[in-house]
Parts: sequence; structure tokens; C-alpha cells
Amino acid sequence: MVIRKYSIDLFWFLFKRPIFIFSYPKSGSTLVRLFIFNLFRIRDNKEISFSHDELNYFMPEFGKGTFFRADRYRFLKSHRIFFPTLFKHLIVIRNPFDSLCSYFEYNKRIDSNFSLDINSFLLSKKGINFYSQHLKLASRSNGLVIVYEDFIENKVAFIKGLFEFLSFSYTEDEVDKLVKGIDRNKQILIESRSGLGEVKNFSKEKNYDRYKELISGENLKVIESLDILFCELRDRKTNI
Repeated sequence: MVIRKYSIDLFWFLFKRPIFIFSYPKSGSTLVRLFIFNLFRIRDNKEISFSHDELNYFMPEFGKGTFFRADRYRFLKSHRIFFPTLFKHLIVIRNPFDSLCSYFEYNKRIDSNFSLDINSFLLSKKGINFYSQHLKLASRSNGLVIVYEDFIENKVAFIKGLFEFLSFSYTEDEVDKLVKGIDRNKQILIESRSGLGEVKNFSKEKNYDRYKELISGENLKVIESLDILFCELRDRKTNI
């Protein structure tokens, strides 16, 4: 009976043609989801929200929680890459050094048993090879590539490019409300109220230069080679 229900749900899920948001962890996908989520709130005449619970319900992670849930649009986030060409999708990428250091620090915060040093982490299944998979996906993807650094520099262009890719109509007023309504100070406020600030640490200004003294020369060379690929992809990307 359970298997039959699962099969029906899976068929419905595939029929809905979900839109996936892929990213290496700590690369900015939460901000991308936040803008999409709040566009619908604006259209429903609701206030802009920073609730992570609401966000994760509206755009759940594939394979977790309510991802089979029926809704008018189906956005699913995933840090694991799988058959992306079958579905409309976005890939969010961020420069490799910041992404890898941020994910290392995140693992230390959420896992009291985490004992890897930065170099051991970079060589683990969560490190360099995992990041490289996402960069390769972005380089050959037929989806929309969103570079986190470009998004930070020009949110208006990001919003317009995103909604055009998704074939969503929008007004200049909606774009203006999103840009003005979602800023760093409001993110910090909601994180402090929710108790997520210490764990998620989404809105903290990041500077990982101290790791340059800790990362081995061999690992730094690999990260630098990834950064070259990242910059080449960023330079030739014309989506946003």
C-alpha cells in the first residue's frame, strides 16, 4: 500500500515538471529561493517574509519533508546533482575559495562531532570534488546559471533575468519591492529572532583570508585552477 502511494506521488511529481535549484552548499541558493518565494507573497498581497520554515515548505529540499506536496509551482532545491536536463533548472555558483571555506565552517557549527581540519575537509567527499561537480554542471547546463557575486552586485538584473527565464511576468513595482524589501539588515534581524543566526549564519559578512595560511599549497593550487574555470564561466555567461 505504501509502495503504491509512493508510486502515485512520484508520477504526480514528474507530471508537475518541477523546477530545480542546484547549488554547492553555502553558495547563495537560499537568497535565490527567498526572492522567488517573496514574489509570490507580493502577488498574494502579503508582506515580505524571511521565515525559513515558510521558505522550506514552499521550496523544499528534494527527498526531504514535503517535496511530493502539490502546489501551483514546484520549486525544489538540491545539493545533489541528478538528471538535470530532464527538468527546468537553475544552478547557483559562488567562487570556490569562499564556497569551500563557508561550507567547512558550516559543518563545524552544526556537527559537534565534526573533527576534520580544513585540508582534510577539502579532500573529503564534501570538499573539492563535490564543488567541482557543480562547476562542471554549470559549464554544460542548458539551465540558468546564477553567479552569486553578480547577484550581489546587481539584484535588479538578477531578478529580471530570473523571472524571464522562468517565463514569469513581472512589473517594475514588484522588482522594486523585492530589492528594497530584502536587504542584509532585515536578514540579520529575522535570524536573530528565529535563533538561526548562530547556526545558519546566512547574513554574516564573510572573509576567509585566514584560511590561506592553513590550506596546503597543493590544495590551494587545485582551488586556483577551479577559480580560473569559475571566472571563465562567469565571463562568458550572458543569462544575467
